[in-house]
Amino acid sequence: MISYYLQEFSQYCFEIVGANSPEDIEINVLLILDKIINNIKPNYKISVNDFAIWKNILLDFGDYKEVLYKIRMESDPLTYLTKTLKLPKKSIEFLKFAYFNQALTTNELIEYCQVHNLSVFLIRFKNLQERLKILGVKLDTTFNFFDFRGSEIFENRYYKCLDTSGSPFLDGGNDSEFSSKILGYPSQCGGVAIYLEAVLDNYVGKDLPKRALVKMGHIKKEDFYLMLENLRSCVSLGIEFIEDDAPYSISRSKKRAYCDSFDYFMVLGEYEMKRRTAELEDLATHDKKKLNWR
Repeated sequence: MISYYLQEFSQYCFEIVGANSPEDIEINVLLILDKIINNIKPNYKISVNDFAIWKNILLDFGDYKEVLYKIRMESDPLTYLTKTLKLPKKSIEFLKFAYFNQALTTNELIEYCQVHNLSVFLIRFKNLQERLKILGVKLDTTFNFFDFRGSEIFENRYYKCLDTSGSPFLDGGNDSEFSSKILGYPSQCGGVAIYLEAVLDNYVGKDLPKRALVKMGHIKKEDFYLMLENLRSCVSLGIEFIEDDAPYSISRSKKRAYCDSFDYFMVLGEYEMKRRTAELEDLATHDKKKLNWR
């Protein structure tokens, strides 16, 4: 029985349900991954593990996912595979090659399989190479057969997009067996998931300006917007000034600024209008800076 641990995070998913074949699932997964990566343009690499190859290697040992879980828990997985399981020589040599080279390109794997006459594996690697070429998808992919994350859910090829620190922010693959149990009937399923916290922290909003919420004080609305227009045209701090002319208190407006993750807060009222100056408060440090306009 496989044990699991839970990790809380937010994700946005693209679900594929009722596909015609495993090939259709992978084509859609690759296209979605390519679209997302081209939009957020991260520094990334894609680590691939092909669980279909593991299934072939572990064919004589029952449920291959159970065996993969045991391998995953071993401090020395290679010794467990070679000494305990006593795999065929070709399988052992392939796994040694994969273990000591955990970022193999498709070309390197094709070359190895050609030299060592591993025709079943060779077909899968060539299949991926041709599929990427036909789709016009250029993804920075390498294979790591000893990264077992996702093995409890996914089958066939599983894709993990990693940032420069090696943390995943996007993944996808075929989860037909897992999803079919949830659906209550057999179905060809898969999908792609974006880890929202990771994407937001690393790739979104890095080049956006700071935001200041500007509360209207006890003045006419037209006077408020005239001041705001002057402020925007005269002050070049790389700050986006966003107006708040709602008829509630300054304290409530400031609370909104905190809740909506504004960087700064300021009030434009009668006092500021007369003196053509206002205080800009940094909501993180509570430092205040005077801004002047014509």
